[in-house]
Order: sequence, then C-alpha cells, then structure tokens
Amino acid sequence: MNPSDLTHLDVERAPDRCAFPDPAPRKIGVEEWHARFKRVPQALIDTYRYFRDAGRTAWNAYLQPPSFFHIYGMRVLSRLAFDNGLASLRLWGFVLNEGERLYRARQCGRKVVALMGDYGSLAPLVCSFPGLVPFYPDFQYWTPFLGESKVLLDTAEEAGVGERCCFVRSALAAFLRRAYFPDPALVIASTGAVCDDLDAVAQRVQALGHPFAWFELPWRKSAHPGYRFGPECAGDPSREEALLADGFRRAAGRLSALAGVPFDEGRLSATLAKVERARSLIRRIRTLALSVSPRPLPALELMQVEFAGPHFYADLDECLSVLEDVKETVERRAAAGIGFGPPDASPVAWATPPADPVLLHRLEEMGGRLAATEFMIAQSRAPLDLSRPPLEALASSFFLEASLIGNTEQRARAFLDEAGANGARGAVISGLFASSHCVSETRILRDLMSKRLDGPVLAFDVPSPGGRGLRNPVKNRLAAYMETLKRRRRT
Repeated sequence: MNPSDLTHLDVERAPDRCAFPDPAPRKIGVEEWHARFKRVPQALIDTYRYFRDAGRTAWNAYLQPPSFFHIYGMRVLSRLAFDNGLASLRLWGFVLNEGERLYRARQCGRKVVALMGDYGSLAPLVCSFPGLVPFYPDFQYWTPFLGESKVLLDTAEEAGVGERCCFVRSALAAFLRRAYFPDPALVIASTGAVCDDLDAVAQRVQALGHPFAWFELPWRKSAHPGYRFGPECAGDPSREEALLADGFRRAAGRLSALAGVPFDEGRLSATLAKVERARSLIRRIRTLALSVSPRPLPALELMQVEFAGPHFYADLDECLSVLEDVKETVERRAAAGIGFGPPDASPVAWATPPADPVLLHRLEEMGGRLAATEFMIAQSRAPLDLSRPPLEALASSFFLEASLIGNTEQRARAFLDEAGANGARGAVISGLFASSHCVSETRILRDLMSKRLDGPVLAFDVPSPGGRGLRNPVKNRLAAYMETLKRRRRT
C-alpha cells in the first residue's frame, strides 16, 4: 500500500462542519472556549469518535472543550490559552481523553500494553496486532503539572523513589495508585541506551508483578551510509540494526501470545504504511509551524502534535484523522498568511519537552515563537523505508534517528541545523529536575548551541509543581531572556 493512498483513511468528514467555521486565528482561554463550544452542532460532536469500530456508543465521542477536563482535575488549563480553531479543539479533546480511552479499551475487550523508554519504535508493532492498544506510562510525568498536584510525586517518594529521580517517577506512582490507567496486560520496558532514571523506575515496575519483558536498545556508535549525524566511528552499522530487528522479533513473539494470533509481516507492513502517513503529517505540520510567520499553530498545540508520534494516543486510525484535520488547517492558514503572534516575534529553539506546559505559553506571551524543537522523540517522526522488510524498516528508522541512543553532539547537530534554517536567535533548554541525562547533557548542549546560534542560550531545570513561589524564578528568567532577544533584534 502506498502511503499517499492513506490521505483520507478512516477520515469521516463532518457533513455540517461548515455550520461551525473557524474564525480568524487567535488564542482564547478556558471560559471563552466553553462559551464558543455551546455553538458547536451536536451532529458535529457525534462525528468525532475514538475506537470507531465500536460504533456510535454513549462513551466514545471525545470533542470536548478544555473546561470539561479542567473540571475533572486538569487545573493548569485555566492558566493557558488555546487555538480557537476546531481542529485544535479536536486535538486537545483527543489528547486529554486518552486516560479514559485506555479504560474503555479494556472494557470493550482490548488489551493495553505499557511501553517504557523507546518512545515510538514498539508502538507500531503493538498496533499491528488486533485488539492490542499501546501507551506510555512514562508520560505521566506531565500529570502533576496538569493537575497542579504533588500526589503522584508524594506517592513515589513514599515508595522510596524521591527527588533524586526525575519526574518519570510519576509513572511508578501511577502504577501503584491504579487510577490513571488500567493494569496493563503486558509491560515492555527498554534497557541499554536509556535514561538511568527510567531504567530504575522500570525495574521497580517489574517488581510489582505485571507480565513483563525487556527490550534492549543498542548504543549508536557506528558510521552508516547516509547517516545523518555522520560520526567517523569504527564498527559495522548493520550489527546494531540487526540487534534491534532481533529485539522486535522477540517482542512480536510476546505480543503474539498476548493477542492470540500469529505475527504477520503483511499486517505489520499495512500498519507501518499508516504509521508513515502519521509521521509525514507530523513532519508537515512541524515544518509549517516552525518556519512560517505568522505561525499557523501555537506552540502548545504543536507539542501535542509531536507527541502523537510515539503511540498515536492509543488509537492510530483516529489519530490519523485528527492529524489530517490539523494539517489542513495549518496549510490553509499558511497559504492565507494568517496565524498567531506578531511578525517580529523572536524565533527560539527549544530543547527537552517542558514538563510544565505553562512555559511554552509564556514564551509566546512574551513575544517569542518556536523555531526548532528537540523533545527527545525524534525517532517517532523519522521516515520509514516501506520498501524494506517491516522489522528491518522499524529498526533502521529508530537506529538512525533516535534522540537518546547516541552521544549528545549527535543529538544536538540535527536540532541546530533546524534552528539555523528557521532563523532561531536563541535557544532554551528546559531540563527535567533531577534527571540524570539532563545533568550530563545540559552544559554540552548549551556550549554547542552558543557556538552555532547567533544568540544567547537559557538553561534551567523545571521545578516540581507546588505553588507560584517555585515557578516565579523560572518565569522571571524567561522574561529577562526574551527581553534580551528583543533588544538584540533592535540593534
């Protein structure tokens, strides 16, 4: 199957979407979206559903305003501003609904598979088996910030994993509390070339007694024809890819036993065609959102798009439809020259995903815009060579592009190339507090960025949620940094 044939795969066009046209792009708060949502036709709400093979049920519609999720505990949403377009509303509803979606998956006979540490390579394999749904408990590290609550962090500390471990310890706490996702039918955790904190948390999760398997990630050290980072190192590059492919075969065996069906390369090839379409949509949206002025998509919405890549928010087919919708909106805005922010907004490259989403909101509020991102998930948008056997295609894509299995210079080079191409005047590194890899990488990244970019670099660790007092110093540093960029542009 050609990926280009998948443009409208499983995309149900709402017959009355014209009854709710997008206004001129601007950012609006929770209350204004709540009032605007009252004018959305019910037929349009009924159109957008996850797990569409379950039919139109009382539970699988997900188009909801941010106020709906704010009421259920995501308190930080009241301090954010959102794209006022329908595609972005649909994106937020789909993303924030994921926790409920995982419980519904189990209720309707599906089995959820928890993946840890690989961020994008195993999810396509899981999706190729009928009845299996992937998710990443690691991404619970956002939950304390969304809820402005330390419940998960306190639970982790009570379990012996305290502030010496980064916010990924929230994943262990979520397993312990059994209220954030259903008990997985299988956990596949990565080891080898992974973050030390994640490795430690995964070992604690294994001790809880869930069905468990390890997936080894090799260190990227070999040269490769066309290898984008181009290090001159000795060794056979095919060896690491072969190790990865063998790991995928072993994982496929575990998933086959779980799903009760044999592994089928043809089924995986068909799934990878969908995955490549999703990745191409992410790449297209990123290109426009990072390079066009005025920007056709705000930074927070762009981050949600990027994080569709690792596991498609637990529903690949509906995720494709959501991304198609966002892509069409972004292309339409770019063609019309309309978007967000002033034309002279300062372009900034951002490394490491900000655990506190308020930070990206502040960047734009203070006159900045994203020009490049390195959210440690580059592998989840990497092109797949669909002409190769599917397991080899997965292995090669991950090995060539993965953010965290090579050295820091490799990671930084592609990021800085994008930053330079999009005119970045500076860079921000938002480290994860107590993260072992941030401690070792931040200074290296900062030094490399300072040499390559024509502008200053701001580096800080994001403090844990716990009141404005902890956030104010970071907010003040970001404000001073943005003022510095503005003054440099005037001179």
